[in-house]
Amino acid sequence: MQTNITNPLNSAVLEFLAKQAHSITEYQLLQRVKSHPFMQRFSPSSPELRLFQQHFLLMNALYQLQENLSGYGYGLLIHALKIEMITLNTDTSTRSLNQSDPLRDYYLDWQQLAKTNENDVQTLLNSFWRQFKQGSTKQHEALNILDLPKGANQAQIQKQYRILALRYHPDRGGDPQRFSQICRAYQQLKH
Repeated sequence: MQTNITNPLNSAVLEFLAKQAHSITEYQLLQRVKSHPFMQRFSPSSPELRLFQQHFLLMNALYQLQENLSGYGYGLLIHALKIEMITLNTDTSTRSLNQSDPLRDYYLDWQQLAKTNENDVQTLLNSFWRQFKQGSTKQHEALNILDLPKGANQAQIQKQYRILALRYHPDRGGDPQRFSQICRAYQQLKH
């Protein structure tokens, strides 16, 4: 695993994050740094591969910064929809550095960037869309079990769950299998 190369994006990313009063998304941050000269070195003809490389470079910078900032009492929350610098207490700092994170290990390994080609990216995308479709189907099935329309909000889901759970609860003479089905559907839908 090759992790000792300093990412040239680090200073630009750190400067931008330090000015943020709130968290930002990965997409917002990517838009800010994609014109950086280092990003311009990676411009394959495939737009999917280019996006993968830009994403990898940004995530590599974020994980490098996360490791470096912890020594100064700061942390970096890294999620696709929430990237944020935070102040760490010593207990949190030590705990977060000792945890194993396969995602961090992947993005800190420069070999992953070097060996990923257009076919690999296409395979990743196909896998994502298959899983997305499966999740969509499961959500639709869960809505049907709760007798809810597509697009039901959390309040509607919770209200319908309570009604059906009371009706089918085994302690109230209801059907245990139907009750179990309702509980699984609710778990699938709740946020």
